Amino acid sequence: MEHHEGDIQALVQAAQAGDEDSAGQLYDAFFQRIYRYFLYRVSGPEIAEDLTQTVFLEMVRSLPRYKQRRAARFSTWLFQIARHRLIDHYRQHRETEDIDAVIERTHIELRVDPEESAYDTRAAAVWQALERLPEKYRSVLRLAYVEDLDAQEIAALLGITAVNVRVLKHRGMQQLKDSLTTPTL
Repeated sequence: MEHHEGDIQALVQAAQAGDEDSAGQLYDAFFQRIYRYFLYRVSGPEIAEDLTQTVFLEMVRSLPRYKQRRAARFSTWLFQIARHRLIDHYRQHRETEDIDAVIERTHIELRVDPEESAYDTRAAAVWQALERLPEKYRSVLRLAYVEDLDAQEIAALLGITAVNVRVLKHRGMQQLKDSLTTPTL
């Protein structure tokens, strides 16, 4: 369910006043977005779930200190927490992944509807092209298109200007398009 910023701020204020139901509604409103943020950046869904839970625990602990800022949304603050937890995770776990786990995760059924298979092939090509982009473009594109954040939110999260976000997004999309239209040898 999509929430408007005014609704979110009302839930935040109620949660700050001690209303546990409002904190639960904030959890429900943002769980999927935060989980997806981690899912594409860590080696498995269990780790993504653990990190997501950590974000919401920190949200509850930090809510009394949260102050709404004019240009930033609550979601920006929450994603900032998620970003810090991800950095901490990478510092603590220099991840290497077992090849069997990769194969199991990417295994494709042999009996697949041809139309579905074509979609999977195109989606895989896009994800592979995205992974080849420089990190600065990849981060902005994921935050914009996977996490559905606007330029202001991305700017606040990455510590850059909204204009810079738009430039990185445009250049990233151009490189992605070029990568997908350039024939591979």
